[in-house]
This record gives sequence, C-alpha cells and structure tokens, in this order.
Amino acid sequence: MALAIEQYTPLDEDRWTLNQAFDHLTVTLGYSEERALREMEQQRFGGHLVVQVHKVVDGKLQGDPDYLPCKKTHKLIRHLGWVRPLGLKWGDFRCTVYRQRVLELWPLHTPASQPAPVQQLEDKTGPDPFEIGAGRQALPASGPPKRGSTQEWVTNEAIRLKTANEIPANAKRHISHFAKLLAKRMDTAAKTDKSIHPRKWEHIKNMLPKWGLWPVESIKKS
Repeated sequence: MALAIEQYTPLDEDRWTLNQAFDHLTVTLGYSEERALREMEQQRFGGHLVVQVHKVVDGKLQGDPDYLPCKKTHKLIRHLGWVRPLGLKWGDFRCTVYRQRVLELWPLHTPASQPAPVQQLEDKTGPDPFEIGAGRQALPASGPPKRGSTQEWVTNEAIRLKTANEIPANAKRHISHFAKLLAKRMDTAAKTDKSIHPRKWEHIKNMLPKWGLWPVESIKKS
C-alpha cells in the first residue's frame, strides 16, 4: 500500500517523503542506515525536522494534514524498505518534510571539520532549550520577517492570539482553520489600514510551517 501511495499522490516540489530524506543521508551523503535514522529522529524530537502526516484513502490524500508530535512514541523506523513513524492512528498515510530543511540540516558538502547539524544550530542561535525537554518547536526556515510584509503581520497576529489565549481549539488542531482565522483577521485589519495587503488563506496555510507558526505550540508568546 505504501508503494501505491507514493505512485498516486505526487509531492509538492518543496516537500520530500521520509524515504527521500533517508536516501539523501544514506545514498548522497554516505551515512549508514542506523546513523541516518538516529539523526533524523534526533532532529525530529528536537523540533527541527517537522513531519507532516496526511491520511490516504484509495491512493488519494484526505482532509487536512496533521503534524507528527515530537514524542518518542512516534519513533522513526525502517520497515520493509520504508521509513515510517510508530503509533499513527491511520492505516494508510503519507509523511513528508520540507526538502530545504533537510538540506539545511544535512548539507550536500559538509567539511570534515564542520560541526554536526545540532551543533550548527546551537552555534547560530544559542543552546536549543527544546533539546533538553520534549521539544516541539518548528524553527522558521528564514530570517526575521521584513517590515510591513505578510509574514510580519501574520507572525505578530499569531503571537498576539496565542498570548491572549484567543486561538480556538479547532484552529490549534487543524492548520486550515488557523490559516482561515488569520486570513479573516488580516482582511478585517486591511479595511482600516491600507498598508496591509490581505492574502488568501491557502497561501497563509502553506507558509505557516515555514514561518515557524505551525504547530501552534511552536509560536512564542510575547
């Protein structure tokens, strides 16, 4: 069934399956299978490798995707040639990660003297507090948002909503609901502030993980 899922549900250009990420480490970089799985699991548990999980029925994606919690109960394993997490609630599913994040964590050409991926992140941002506990933060792939940009407005509003505890329960569970909430609030704000240029909720939905705003637990309160 896993093969059928890969055949009939094409990936977005910016996403890789767990198998493709695994192949990048083992085939391209020459890691052993054990090391590849270990490092993927470390980055997932540390909140640096966010795994999107989509239910599949009859070879087609169903509903909104979920995001794999950073828990040891969902440990990544390799079974019958496929990399998959344990403990998922569905029988058929497809797990993907951002291709660019994989390439950032495991660059194509890593000098022998270069520190390991986790150390690189710590060198750039300081010690990662989520490495100590049950890390759940999805690190943003880009730098600080540009002033006046959609990213800045959405980020500030998401932080405000979380700080004020105004995010509904369904928006915490489903990325589409959260994106629609933000798009509606942005549209309302634009009516009185002409510097704001509303974007469709589908665009916001696609960008939330990249901006470090999904899962909701990754949003830092002000």
